[in-house]
Amino acid sequence: MKPTTVRTIKALSLAESSRRAINSDAIEIQFSLANFVQIDGAGVYTIYLTQGDVNNPEYLTSISMFVSG
Repeated sequence: MKPTTVRTIKALSLAESSRRAINSDAIEIQFSLANFVQIDGAGVYTIYLTQGDVNNPEYLTSISMFVSG
């Protein structure tokens, strides 16, 4: 992935996840990064959890991970 590459996915459908669990105090979603790595290659990937309107999102948390080839 080029250092300046930024790609926004407006919504990752829960139907695309291989595992999900949502309750009053936790959210657990599991999905594969394989398609992203195949297209963009190794690098740092950051996932943001947001809520609200797409034009005015509220950022709840984020996690970054390094993916090697």
